[in-house]
Amino acid sequence: MPLKYLIDENLRGDLADSLRLAARARGTDLDLLQVGDPDAPPLSTVDPDLLRWCEQHDRTLISRDFRTLPQHLADHRAAGGFSPGIFLIRAGHPWHEVLDDLILLAFAAAPQEVRNLTRYVPL
Repeated sequence: MPLKYLIDENLRGDLADSLRLAARARGTDLDLLQVGDPDAPPLSTVDPDLLRWCEQHDRTLISRDFRTLPQHLADHRAAGGFSPGIFLIRAGHPWHEVLDDLILLAFAAAPQEVRNLTRYVPL
């Protein structure tokens, strides 16, 4: 079963659009929501609530929040929570590498393989 993604609001817009187009060009679709979408957490959702939402909805979070997210994740895990996975987007890499790796991860990694894993993308 492919991973389901939630894109943090700090990547909202271009990443989702580009990821959807790149997946369709490869003949597939991704299960992808963005913070602020109707079935996703609202804009300005704080990290602890976002992590709980991802846990409840089994969605791997895609973010570039290197500053606060790791500590909030540590607090979430210390309180007994888990993470369906977090992919942190590194700056300075070609966009196509980011897209290729996210599509690859969605279909090559099983949900249990990325559970509680924080991974930097591109790989």
